[in-house]
Amino acid sequence: MVPACVGYGLLGLRMIRCPDAPSWAENYGRAFALGMGSLGWLFFWFGIAGMLQSWQLWCLLLPGLLSFFCLRKNLKYPSFSDFGHITVMLVMLLTVIVFMDLMEALAPPADADTLAYHFALPKQFLTNGIIEFVPIAVEGAVPLLMHMTYLFVLGLGGEITLTLWSFTTQIFMAIALYGVGRRWLSREWSLAIVLLFETTPAVIFGGGSGHVEVRTAIFMLLGAMAVAEGVKYKSLELIILAGVMAGFFMGSKYYGLFAATSIVVVILFQKIFWRQALIYTGVVLTVGVQWYGWNWYHSGMPVFPTLFHFMGSPESLYWDETVHQAFQQSYSSFVCVPANPFWLLWYPFATTFDPESCFDSGRIGLGPFLWLLLPGILYGIWYYRLRFLHSILFRFTIPAVIYYVLWFLIPSNQMTRHLLPIYPIILLGASVIIYRLTLDGHKVWGHFLWKISATICILMGLGIQAIFSLNYIKYHILQETRDTFYSRNIGYYNVVQWVNKNLSPSDRILNPVRYLNYLFEVPYFYPKSSSQILIEDHSSANTEKIYNQLITQRITHIINSDGIADILVDRGLFYDLIKFNTVVYYSRTLGITNKTSCRIIQKNK
Repeated sequence: MVPACVGYGLLGLRMIRCPDAPSWAENYGRAFALGMGSLGWLFFWFGIAGMLQSWQLWCLLLPGLLSFFCLRKNLKYPSFSDFGHITVMLVMLLTVIVFMDLMEALAPPADADTLAYHFALPKQFLTNGIIEFVPIAVEGAVPLLMHMTYLFVLGLGGEITLTLWSFTTQIFMAIALYGVGRRWLSREWSLAIVLLFETTPAVIFGGGSGHVEVRTAIFMLLGAMAVAEGVKYKSLELIILAGVMAGFFMGSKYYGLFAATSIVVVILFQKIFWRQALIYTGVVLTVGVQWYGWNWYHSGMPVFPTLFHFMGSPESLYWDETVHQAFQQSYSSFVCVPANPFWLLWYPFATTFDPESCFDSGRIGLGPFLWLLLPGILYGIWYYRLRFLHSILFRFTIPAVIYYVLWFLIPSNQMTRHLLPIYPIILLGASVIIYRLTLDGHKVWGHFLWKISATICILMGLGIQAIFSLNYIKYHILQETRDTFYSRNIGYYNVVQWVNKNLSPSDRILNPVRYLNYLFEVPYFYPKSSSQILIEDHSSANTEKIYNQLITQRITHIINSDGIADILVDRGLFYDLIKFNTVVYYSRTLGITNKTSCRIIQKNK
């Protein structure tokens, strides 16, 4: 898979005649990101046509493999000479991080969002033999370009290939960050930046999972770099590369719309670049619009369901005013602070030091590194103010700033991990300013401050990584089976085992526990009432209506769900099949659990 991605990327770079990057690492990052996005883009068309057989997947890989064989000479190779003691130490620390990430990759996936939809949707498409429209907000009808690569590797090699792919994509993000850093920084500083990024709590949490933020970060990083250099040197080829990267981000997540907008602002800021801006926009739409067209075709909304009122409230089989109000109310809980100028500036500080749960920053935030550097950053911006505004670095960082403003002022939620795509840019930009201060003799503001801050944050990150990895290391040391691992990590797993053993592909279960979706080997339906309209999942709904909805969706069994089970059993429409004593995990890492009961009911024949 990796050679095919790099091969497709090299072919794409050759087609647009993109100039080489200064370092081997950035060239590898460009090729991999371009190839990964290209495979995701191509596979959409294969998937909706139902071409998901193994031999068809290999046929799609073949052009990439041939391109890699023919064009690999265009790749530069790293130099391992002149390694100082600091470099060796940093490489050793990165090796430890990579090893712990590999332990996660070689274990079954256990992250809740990953099991709920990141891996569950590709598995569902593969099982059904075709990509289908999934009319569930946030966890279904969203841009799925990155998930197409998950589907691809799952179809080629199964679960272990899928988890190793998550590991690999994170590694290439680190390589790209190192490569872009080498434009301004020494080898030691660039390695330290990579280590800081890899030990960021949000990266530790999501890097080895199915979360797309780390994967889209490589598109944002390379897109911002391409547009900064393209505008500086009036290179249409680099502008096209920026458009491709922004389009891939847009096709992977709705927040990619902010990325595409922020990058085009850099082009338009030059005033005479209207032609380049139009070409960039055309490239972005060509690369990134297919999932929006897919949603529009099925639901009447390109951005499902957030444009419901904007599109004139197009009520349909999949959405109406009632569920829209429930959706807005549900997701308003993830907006912690008002979208005003004060909080725009104060939000980064609040998410670092405020324990507000909706920020989700306690365990998966971005860490305190930039705040520790803030005095030096502000001093450096003021000291270099005249040079900075005309530099490539300014053009490189401004898309991240614009992205942040758009993300904050048009909030769907305020969870800090959704800022991860721009974090490498901000991290790198801040470090370059400090590095320049160091070279110009400002030791206190520069070298000393950066070393202290980096050391504190790296040590904190290594500790967090070690705690997070214990679960996976235990899996390997004890040589646990997949069932044993899930029994101590996933609540209700005994329910999953019974369902997979006793039900057949002709059955379909109503499953209210989202993180069980991926684990079922029989068809399922996730009924969250604020995310879909097909089945009303609350006890106050009309019984006859619920029953008819269940029949329409071919539901044969229900896992105990918020009072629905009692109503249906009382009416004689379903009957109690089996009851379980099970467990719910409040912290898998710390082993905090709570005993609970669960039952499965079956439709009367």
